[in-house]
This record gives sequence, structure tokens and C-alpha cells, in this order.
Amino acid sequence: MKQRLLIFALLFSFIFSRGFSQAKAKDRVIAAGEMLTVNLFLFDLNTLFLESDPPQVSFDIFLKNLKTPWIWDFSSFKRNQFFHPYIGATYFNSGRANNLGFYESFLLSAAGSFIWETYLEGPVSSANDFITTPLAGSIVGEIMHRLYFCAYDVSPFLSFFVSPVDSINSFLRDKNAVRPEGKIYSMDVFFSSGFNSSSFNFDSASYSSYTNFYYPSLGFGLDIVYQNPYGHKTKEPLDQFNFRTGTYGAIDYGLLYMKADGTLYSWPYYLKNEDNKHNLGISFDYDVYKATDINLSTSSIGFTDKHLLKLSDKELTSNLELNFVYLAASDNYFLLKKDSSITKSAKQPVYTYKLGPELKFDLAFKSQNYKIYSSLVLDYLFTIPGSTIDSKFISDAFIFMVEAGFEHKITGNFYLGINDFLYFKNDINKKDEICSTVQASNFVLLYAKYYFN
Repeated sequence: MKQRLLIFALLFSFIFSRGFSQAKAKDRVIAAGEMLTVNLFLFDLNTLFLESDPPQVSFDIFLKNLKTPWIWDFSSFKRNQFFHPYIGATYFNSGRANNLGFYESFLLSAAGSFIWETYLEGPVSSANDFITTPLAGSIVGEIMHRLYFCAYDVSPFLSFFVSPVDSINSFLRDKNAVRPEGKIYSMDVFFSSGFNSSSFNFDSASYSSYTNFYYPSLGFGLDIVYQNPYGHKTKEPLDQFNFRTGTYGAIDYGLLYMKADGTLYSWPYYLKNEDNKHNLGISFDYDVYKATDINLSTSSIGFTDKHLLKLSDKELTSNLELNFVYLAASDNYFLLKKDSSITKSAKQPVYTYKLGPELKFDLAFKSQNYKIYSSLVLDYLFTIPGSTIDSKFISDAFIFMVEAGFEHKITGNFYLGINDFLYFKNDINKKDEICSTVQASNFVLLYAKYYFN
């Protein structure tokens, strides 16, 4: 209990500290008050509309949660991997909107999550939520905070939808927070049409099945690069990031994804030639995919090595990341499709929590009129001990994602292109009761893209 109380005290001590930013004591108090307001609003919303049974809240339960081990919770993938990072971002931006620095705002987000898990949510505390909310929330929150100012330059009304906390705080205090250095380096929106094919292969001595589906597909998305990633020298954490989000829809099939890949620190090196730029950095990423037959999120940190080489009037760029996935949520296909031949414990979710190594590699070759690009993601993930309710679903997951495309300028900033995105996953099960699973999903798309620069 003393250890938990010490953690609790440390999370709040920053409010009155002066070591991390130029924020005044008044700013810190307002930031803490806004975080608590968000928590109380969520508590009321949860109690009145989202939960059939009101959560049990008391100081005795709070003390019990400080003493008892935390659990790996059973909430839906969407709630844990989309909702919790967004709430973490609102906690985080309660700090950033009041001039707190990145790390202070991260601690504020951790404090908000700690209060929710130990007191406001009821009789149990969730370990995975306490990890995801502040860590993924700080990535998403910093991206929202910086893009808020970019949107504000276009329209204060538009900026509200980018970061409501920044916008409301600006209205109440009659001024924006201190604007961070940096701006959007490139941004594009795209609309696509094509098809999706999905296949599933279950292979064991007692059970074998193979299915294949083809669907016409429509999609759209947004891709933002904040500050030039090549030769970048960090002034603040996550002052360079790539943010990509989009959705594809098809008959009986859908995919929603978000890729938030940031740089905590970046150091340029070997800059003898101004045209060629190189830098090493510490990557800090949160990626999530939610589809009809695929659920995957990865929170990771690692090392990145970026290069830009000028070749006459052309450019060759590359980015290599070697990451450690400290928390992933990966689906069990049998449970996702509610296979009647597979039994499970009553509270076993349709996914398991995992960790493991990750490799990312991007390569692009472009001229003034066209671009050829490809990307690769490799993960090998292990189930976290104790995180699975039903031991029969303990598995290793090998995940392979590859994307390749070509686009050509039509006129001005308008491009047409073709893109192929393949997702492959092999769940290697550790129990004879469940056979290994191979999933594959492939999108082939023609797209129209407009670049803003």
C-alpha cells in the first residue's frame, strides 16, 4: 500500500513543481482542475448512459484498489484502443493548453488515469488501461495540440474539432496557450475505390477450413507529416510526427485505422552535403487497426534512422525503425467470428494482450511528377503472462504488413495512383485445443489524392 500511495503522491507533485516548463502555478492548478472536470464528466456519462449498473464508488474501494493487484480488463477493443487513448489525450491537453510541457502533461494524463482506475471506475483497476491511457494518450494528445494551432490559422471553428480541450480552454481564458514551434510539412487527402479480399485458414489434425471473400471497396483518408523528418533536430518531444488515418468500406466488411508515429528525440548527423540529410532518433508510436476480421493495436518505443538522398532532380528517402512493442492487443479470430466449435471462459475478450519486437521500414523514390513508395511492418508478439483469462488462447503472433504504390501528377497538386496493402497474421497457438490461424486481408485501390503544402 505504501508503494501505491507513493506513486499517487508522485503523480500529483508535478502540479506545483517548476522544473519542466515555464508554466505558472495558476496554470498548473487550472490544468489539474480541467483534468478532474474531464474525469467527473466521464463518471456522470458512464453512470447515466453507458453502464447498466452504476459503478460502486467509495473511499474504502479506493483504498482496496491501492492494495490489491490490478487486472487485465475485459472491455471491448474499440473502448480500450480508441476511447482510452482519446481520453488520455484530453487529460494530456488539459496540461498542454495551459502551457505545461510534454512530460508534465504526460504525468497529468497518468494522474487522470490513476484517479479513474482506482476510484471512479469502481471496484477493480485495469493495468492495460493505465498503460494505454497516458502513453498512447500523450502521442495522440501532442498531435492534436500541435494540429490545433495549424487549424486555428485556417478557422477557429475548425480547430475545435481538432482539439476540443485546447479550444474550450482558449475560450475560457481568452487566449491560446504558447504556440509550439513547428508546422505541417506536408498534408494530403485521398479518396479510393477498389476491392478487398480476405482469407482465413485453420489447419490442425482435427479441424481444417478455408474461406475466401472478395468485396468492392471505397475509402478515404488523411496523411499529415509535421515538420521535415529528414535532418530534423528535436527541440521538444514529438515536434516531428507522421499521422495517418483512414477508413475503407465494403459489403459486409470495413477497416478503420490510425497510425501515429512520432519522434521523442532526433539528432542529425553527417551533414557535409546540404542535399543529403540523415538523423537518428527515438521513436514513439501508437498504431491501431479495427476491421471486420482484424483487431490490432501496438504501442511501441525504439530507435529510428532516417535518410534523404538527392539524386539530380529526384529524391530517395528511407526510414528504419527497430521498436519494442510494450503493449499490443491482438484478436483471436475464432472469438471474433463467434465460432460455435470454440468454447471460452465467460469473460475472455476477443483479443489477447501481447508484447515483442517490431521492425518498420519505409522507402520512397520521387520526382517532380511521380512517386514510387513501399512500407513494411514486421511484428513477433508474445502473450503477456497473466493477461489472458482462458489459457487455451495463449499464442504467439507473427504479423506482416506490406504496402506499395505508384502515383503520378495530373495537374498542380492533384495526383492519381494505385496502392496495394496486404495484412498477414499467423497466430501460433500453444494449446492443442485450438489450432493455429492464418489470416490475410488485401486491399487493391485506385485513388485520387490532393496535396496541401
